[in-house]
Amino acid sequence: MAAWIAAGFAALSFLWTCFAFWFTHLSRDAKRDATNAKDHAVQAALSAAQLVKAAEDQAAAAKQQAGSVKSIADHFKTPPLVIEHTTGVLWRIRNTTQQPLTIESIVNADEAPTIELKVPTTIPGLRSQEFMGFKSGQGLFPAELVLKVSGLTEPLTVSFPSTPSK
Repeated sequence: MAAWIAAGFAALSFLWTCFAFWFTHLSRDAKRDATNAKDHAVQAALSAAQLVKAAEDQAAAAKQQAGSVKSIADHFKTPPLVIEHTTGVLWRIRNTTQQPLTIESIVNADEAPTIELKVPTTIPGLRSQEFMGFKSGQGLFPAELVLKVSGLTEPLTVSFPSTPSK
């Protein structure tokens, strides 16, 4: 009977050894799988960071391009008021917009004592108003008028044409 007990314990010992081997093998596979998953997660995080950086760079470039396009558009945009020479001492200030514009004051009136533009005045859309402007004895004549226009936060600078039109 002792032989049977010894054989039983030997069989149990063999089964326990098989279980331990299987569990160790399973644990090694799980550890390898966990390491692979960690490596994949690190790679995914690095790829995501690179994608975020690329998107930020593209957004910055698009913002810069939008600013450049706006600058170009502003350069070619017709100003709301234009000064034209009519004849002699007569000049015309023309509203190039569809809406009426009210000139409240001439900001640089002290630099333009020879300009006789009555303010405040409202110029209807796509219309003009004549005024007189002449050189005084000292040859003073402004290169531009700085006007306070209703509805605009900043004064509007309107240049005189460099050579009078015929």
